[in-house]
Amino acid sequence: KQTVYRVYNEYENREEGRYNIDLTPPTYAPMFKSEFPEVKGSLRIMGVFGDALLSFGDFSSLESNGAFVPENFFNFFTCNIIYGDPDDLLKQPNSIVLSSSLSKKFFGIENPVGKTLQYSNNDFEVTGVYEDMPVHSHLQLNFMVSANILDKWIASSRMENWVWQQFYTYIKL
Repeated sequence: KQTVYRVYNEYENREEGRYNIDLTPPTYAPMFKSEFPEVKGSLRIMGVFGDALLSFGDFSSLESNGAFVPENFFNFFTCNIIYGDPDDLLKQPNSIVLSSSLSKKFFGIENPVGKTLQYSNNDFEVTGVYEDMPVHSHLQLNFMVSANILDKWIASSRMENWVWQQFYTYIKL
């Protein structure tokens, strides 16, 4: 049986004592996978901090709890897919996957796969819809943007940085 763990950094200083930060550098996920044979898989997620303006036609809405996630997310975590092909949901850099609640807000009961949402002045194709995350999960994502877009938006030197802490890292043992 494989178990998923979230990685965090532990710090200590005189004022606050010992504390944890769940944000990690982007280099952690690939490093764990390549350096430790007991790590069967790794995953990094970059949260969309603050509200994101999503638009479809004349309708726009500020939405929270978005993230840039890799295409292996749905193989790593169990989510019930309502619309879309689980193997292709986040492969293309311009793809976005919506929670059921967010999909209903923008598209009603219609299947939105193939429709285009605007985010950050870019067009993203809706490639899937998943059931809202369980309330007991620490992951409460309303939308997921393909992390493949980060190659265009973030310099490779930053993605190879060991100090910049902007990602949530998960490993499977």
